[in-house]
Amino acid sequence: MDISLNTVQAETCRKKEQGYVLIVVIFILLLLTVTVVALNRRAGLQAKIAANQVRTVQTRFGQLAAIEHAAWQLLRDPTRRTSAAGEDYEFNDVVYNRKILDSPLTCPPNVIMISITAPGASRPVSVGLRIRYVYQDTVYIADTDNDKIKVMEPDETIDTLPSLDLDKPRGVAVDASGNIYIADTENDRIIKVDTSDTSETLLETGLTKPHGLFVQNGLITRLYIADTDNHRIRQVDSTGAVSTLDAGFLQKPRGGAVDCPGNVYIVDHDNDRIKQVDSNEDVSIFDTGPLDHPQDVAADDRGNIYVADHDNNRVIKVSTRGAVSTIAGSLDHPHGVAAGASGNVYIADTHNHCVRKVDTAGVVSEFAGKCGHSGDNNSANNPKLNMPHAVAVFSQATSTVAGVEWIYQFY
Repeated sequence: MDISLNTVQAETCRKKEQGYVLIVVIFILLLLTVTVVALNRRAGLQAKIAANQVRTVQTRFGQLAAIEHAAWQLLRDPTRRTSAAGEDYEFNDVVYNRKILDSPLTCPPNVIMISITAPGASRPVSVGLRIRYVYQDTVYIADTDNDKIKVMEPDETIDTLPSLDLDKPRGVAVDASGNIYIADTENDRIIKVDTSDTSETLLETGLTKPHGLFVQNGLITRLYIADTDNHRIRQVDSTGAVSTLDAGFLQKPRGGAVDCPGNVYIVDHDNDRIKQVDSNEDVSIFDTGPLDHPQDVAADDRGNIYVADHDNNRVIKVSTRGAVSTIAGSLDHPHGVAAGASGNVYIADTHNHCVRKVDTAGVVSEFAGKCGHSGDNNSANNPKLNMPHAVAVFSQATSTVAGVEWIYQFY
């Protein structure tokens, strides 16, 4: 009886064990099936992702190729443009729509917008290319202690603006049309000389020892005057209306500049700083690092700022990223600095009685006058200046294209 019961129990246990094993086997098979399905789906997804990535890379290569080809064409023909509808551009058997049009923006100048639309894309990818021409610089020099304005022509001949009856001019500027403005400092007036060499007194009421002059060109044309002993900046618009720029507290402002977006930089001389008035008229201190009685400031068309750091005997550059570097040292109390569209920077090395040039390679050379020797001589063999205080540059583009550069990245 007991033996028979034990046999039944044993058989029952064996069947249960077989059931458990079967369940485990089924579970494992299900798990394997799910895994295989998941792996297949993952492989399919990865294949799709890889295919999409390949298409994306191919599309980007096509876009870059279309842009590079446009740049190559513009180097050879700067006037080349497409219609507003664009043109077909084929790369790797894919046809893109490409537009080459003038940018509606004027800052910086000479920017061409390239727009590339891939097949099926909802919007184009665009980039701005800037055509860089070879420029010729005419440089105007306030030859202060000779009471003259000297002119260095592109062929490096030097001349004098005639019949101005100046007394210690300490500022000079030129607008985009070639009109010249002179701060006749000891006579407390501003003189304008037009392109036909006709001179007139532009402003003399209310000024006291004006120094630096600077011009805003573009959609708005405006002349700024450092009214030094009145501790303010005056502005004259294209209609001749005169007003005072709200720049906060200034002490003996000596010079200034306007960059392409319209930000105004002011040399706050006795406060050892450069002030900035942005296009929204917000006033701030422009970060240059320590200065010692700065005299002038300039802006180039790439957005870099240059400061004549007078008592530190140097000119510094503040890049668009805020990096500060010295582009010319070992000067003797420089008063003026100007940047040309050519990329050259000109410095009035005042107590050395000369003007120096810093070219695009960073090489500093004697440009006008005889450094270390004062005088008044326009001779090509022995030109001399006497305490030049300011420089201004009129850059004219030639028909020669120097290159094409990227201004705006993809967006």
